[in-house]
Amino acid sequence: MKSNKLSKNLRVGDSVILISGKDKRKIGLVKKIDRSNLRLLVEGISMSKKHIKKTSQNNGGIIEEETWLSFSKVKKQ
Repeated sequence: MKSNKLSKNLRVGDSVILISGKDKRKIGLVKKIDRSNLRLLVEGISMSKKHIKKTSQNNGGIIEEETWLSFSKVKKQ
């Protein structure tokens, strides 16, 4: 059962601090929120590498992008 209490306390643009995981104690801004799955994207935190195939539009290579975090791993600063 997912709690509505967790989904109400954060908004896009809020400053949050990570309380667990490899990026513990890092601070970032909320970019997107997925309230149905209780997940959010935080700018500069939880970066993962993605391999892009070369096409006519791009050169390909390796890019870094944010991955989704659970609401329970962050707190409002």
